[in-house]
Amino acid sequence: MSVSESLHKLVEARIPFRNRLEPMVASEQGVTVRCDVTQAEGVGCMLTHLDLVEENKSSLSMDELVHWAEWMCGRVTYLLEPLHLIEIDRRNGLALVRSKMPRRQNSSGKLSENIAYFELVADRRHHASLRRFQFRRTTRDRGSVPFGLTHDQLEVLVDDLVEGALAKNP
Repeated sequence: MSVSESLHKLVEARIPFRNRLEPMVASEQGVTVRCDVTQAEGVGCMLTHLDLVEENKSSLSMDELVHWAEWMCGRVTYLLEPLHLIEIDRRNGLALVRSKMPRRQNSSGKLSENIAYFELVADRRHHASLRRFQFRRTTRDRGSVPFGLTHDQLEVLVDDLVEGALAKNP
């Protein structure tokens, strides 16, 4: 069973729930995925974050890290906004990927004071972390907010993160 299937089964086993934090951890062949789920039902779930840790692999070169980040931008096309590479931190071996066009409208279609966007941080050690942030223009601060995925999207996302982390040149 793949790590994405294991995670899906963990979520399904606790359905339905809402308004509580359920930590989920799935591991398979040296790959561990962690997420906190705040709500789950038959169709999908709300997560606060999704973290991938792939152990016992040699570190990626900076070129390989850039390639992985760019590959993820082209591969993960099923979130609310497309992703693009923002910055490479060569000193710390990190790639920062964010929503290309952050969401600036509320559910009624009006411009909002808040800007919501995904942020994916990948590092040379085959680790990746996905979160959704909301920037508040009035207070000039940002905070992490839950994001929704269907169960299928969650499986595909985990599979994509694992594939990208395991491959030297995805």
